[in-house]
Amino acid sequence: MPWRRLRLSCRLGLVGRVVVVDRSGTKRALSARYFNVFGLAWKGDEVWFTAANELPLFRNTIYAMNSSGAVRIVARVPGHTSLHDIAPDGRAIIARTDDRGGITVRMPGEAAERDLSWLDAAVLADISADGRRILFSETGVAGGPHGSTYLRGTDGSAAVRLGDGYAQALSPDGRSAIVQTESHLEVIPTGTGQARRLERPGLRLRRGRWLADGRQVVVRASANDAPPRLFVLDVEGTTTRPVTPEGLAIGDSGWSVSPDGAMVAVSTGERLELFPIAGGTSRTVPGGLERWTVVSWIESGLLVSEDPLSVGKVVRVDPATGRRDTWADIRPQDPAGIMSLAVGTLVVTPDGRGYGYSWHRAVSDLYLVEGWA
Repeated sequence: MPWRRLRLSCRLGLVGRVVVVDRSGTKRALSARYFNVFGLAWKGDEVWFTAANELPLFRNTIYAMNSSGAVRIVARVPGHTSLHDIAPDGRAIIARTDDRGGITVRMPGEAAERDLSWLDAAVLADISADGRRILFSETGVAGGPHGSTYLRGTDGSAAVRLGDGYAQALSPDGRSAIVQTESHLEVIPTGTGQARRLERPGLRLRRGRWLADGRQVVVRASANDAPPRLFVLDVEGTTTRPVTPEGLAIGDSGWSVSPDGAMVAVSTGERLELFPIAGGTSRTVPGGLERWTVVSWIESGLLVSEDPLSVGKVVRVDPATGRRDTWADIRPQDPAGIMSLAVGTLVVTPDGRGYGYSWHRAVSDLYLVEGWA
């Protein structure tokens, strides 16, 4: 069977490979694994594709794979690149994408939103109670292979890098931050001081939020292969207490701690449920909120959204009665190229007067390339 009649496929995602199979399903060529594989086309007896060969996911290399599975580099292009097609005469269509993530905020007393983006892929984690500082991560190329955590004033002053890892939460007094590393949670100082690990034998800690006392945190954690639950930990001690029951899987988002630190609200997929931090019987928020996702908990009520993939309309709910009203309709002022505006990135000050969120924008230029062999 001629090579050009074979079928080829590209698995998209963080890690993937290019596979060529014939019509009987037999694999005829298989590339190595690459990061961020995207776009492919035939050129003669080769398959060309774009991919990244290392983290962070900076897709700037065009590869060619022959019928033996051998791969060569055709070109390296500045910025994120996607191959779209190749003409019979060898001309290629590629797109170069300005792929960025940023932060938008509106602080107490301000009439309009402001851009507080920093490098190439900023993701907001928290806002101080007084609205004067934000905690965020840089997750792209500029953040490095392990991510970077930053603290920045909402007055627009320069950001200060606190260390490696992905930001989680700012302590009530603003002196410490919880950071997620590849293997554990850390509490790092925002000024002088020493970082310390948050560890509990048998538990993998994945996400944390401070309680109002500044001495305890609620963490999302799992034991072995069990679904993640919420636990309360003493930052300085060894106490660990479960908050949610076994079998109720808790996601990275969809849960929030009350401003007074007494309760945690969880979107279960069937209802909005309130769990006492100190232990005891949970209760359901009334009002038919099965499809709603918890965004935040402010002094005047729960903030929820019906669309977990986009911020948009945010509704305030009285946790006791289920009474609801529209709190805000959050949409970027410039929607061009916006790829995502996830509910999980919306952060609100406890008084509800200030907020911020993250966005991902991709704007591409299309090019006709000649002369590649």
